[in-house]
Order: sequence, then C-alpha cells, then structure tokens
Amino acid sequence: MKRKIWIGITIVVVVVIMLVATALMNGCAKQPSPKKLDLVLAVNVTTYSAPVYIALAKGFWEEEGLKITRKDFAAGRFCLDAILGGKADFGTVAEAPMVFVGLTGQKALIIATMASGDNEMKVIARKDHGIVSPLDIKGKKVAALVSTVSEFFLYLFLNEHGMTMSNINLVNLKPAEMPNALINGDIDAFAVWEPFVYNAGKVLNEKATVLSSKGLYDIPFNIVIPEELAQKYPETIKSILRGLVKAEQFIGTNRKEALEIISKEVGLSTDVLEGLAKDIKFELMLNNSTIDLMEREAKWAIEAGYAPKDAKIPDYRSLFYTKALKSLNPKAVTIE
Repeated sequence: MKRKIWIGITIVVVVVIMLVATALMNGCAKQPSPKKLDLVLAVNVTTYSAPVYIALAKGFWEEEGLKITRKDFAAGRFCLDAILGGKADFGTVAEAPMVFVGLTGQKALIIATMASGDNEMKVIARKDHGIVSPLDIKGKKVAALVSTVSEFFLYLFLNEHGMTMSNINLVNLKPAEMPNALINGDIDAFAVWEPFVYNAGKVLNEKATVLSSKGLYDIPFNIVIPEELAQKYPETIKSILRGLVKAEQFIGTNRKEALEIISKEVGLSTDVLEGLAKDIKFELMLNNSTIDLMEREAKWAIEAGYAPKDAKIPDYRSLFYTKALKSLNPKAVTIE
C-alpha cells in the first residue's frame, strides 16, 4: 500500500515538474526581445534630417512606443560625439565622421541611410573679393569644418578644378559661424551644406556667388547608433526604422505639410525648401556605394594627416547593422 502511495506521489511530482518546465519554456518562447523606450536623439540641423523632423512632429515614434528626447547639433560629427560619449542613443550622421570611426576603432553602427543627394554641399564666395569662378579662390581664405563632409567636399571641389588644399588658406569654422564670417569679410568663401549657404547669400545678395558643384558629391545621410544598442535592444532599432518609413511615406504623400514642418526646423521658406528638396532622395537603404565612398574618404583622411600614414583602411562593412532594415525591407539592403 505504501509502495503504491509513493509511486503515486512520484508520478504527481514528475507531472508537476513537467508542467512547470513546459510553462517556463513557453513563456521564454513568447517573451519578446527587450526594447529601450526612452531614447535621446542627436540631430544635425539640415534639410537632410527631414524624415527625423517629420517622425517627431507627426508622432510616428510615439506610435512605436518610443519616447524621444531631441538634441540639436550644427554638424553630424557633433552628433556622433554625443553617441560615442553616451549622451545620445541615435543620431543623424553623414558618412565622413563614420570614416574616422573605422580608422580609430570606435564603436558605432549605421542602421540605415535615410537621405542622399548631390546638391546639398556648395561653395559660396564673395564676388566683391574677386571670386567669380572656382579658380579665383586660389590664395583666398576658405572656411570648412575640418575632418567632416565640409572639408572632404572642399577637397573634391578643388581637385575638380585642378587645385589642392595647398592652394587656399583653410579656416576651420563651425557651420553656424560661416555666414557671419563671410558677411563680415573675415573669410572669402566657405564650403558647407544648407541652410548656411542660403542664409549668407540672402544677406550678401549680389556680392555673393555660389560656385557650381552639383553632381560632385552624393552624400549618404545616415542614422547611427552605439554598438551596444544593437546588442541589447534589437527591437528598438526596428521601431526607429518603422518611424522613419512612415515619415518618408508622409513626405511623398503630404508634400505641402511636410515642407511646412521642415521649414520651421531649418529656417528656410517652403519655396526655397522645395527647390532644395527636389535634389534629395528620401529612402531608407543600405548599399555598397556608401562603402565605396567611405574607402575613398579614408584614403583622403590618411593623406590629410588625420590618421597615421601607415593606417590600414578597415572593412567598412563592419560598421553597418543590416539586420533590422533587412527584416523590414530586404530589397533595401544590398550590402553583402
């Protein structure tokens, strides 16, 4: 009798253990990947940040359960500094600052290119300082923000016209400082993105000339995260991208309202923005052309002395996190 009782108890215990184990396994299987809901966003003030402005204004990230605290910066390099310094969870960064991430071994990843275009960067000069054509800037004081797309574009511009950086007097200025420096006559020209070129030209009027540069440099403007965000919160990255997908769709279907939102952010009229935006492609993607450009820029950075002369160009594919975008739109990712 006792033996039967013990057998019965043993069976009950085994069944209970199995039921508990199954429940735990099922619970683990159903447990979603962790999400980081409170995020700090570093934004470079430019028309290329339009999808970010729209996602914030229309609440697309709120719909994804994300709470975004925004911080504005005058350049993508400063956004990247905030990301690497632990002061931002994601941000808008062109490819040039990421070139230096690869050369220095820092930890940041591109999760998507959200905008690209070949007419955002320009050289504006003082016509009354004797500059009416590209060759006229020889020997002149030309401002750029060094070690960013601003300087790289100037490097390309000079090469395009048979010059090198040694043919000018390079002045290192922040973008926000450039218009006043040109207006006051402290510099003869500067190379940077909008809206700074337009703002200077509006004041100088006939005293200024914008030197043609369309087609010279197709900038990929990216969303960048710290490496640990991809490791700990992969679902958060998908939420960030879904918000941007909605924003880019909104730009395509609600052009007038989108331009009004962007206008308030960058300080340009909707008419001016319409002219600038027609040269910008707003589409989430990750492709090999960005890697090719970064390798070219790495060579420039080494030649310019921003990296050791014996530095090796890294495999820039390691700076791209493709998993999230590929899960949302496989055709948008061509990086192998």
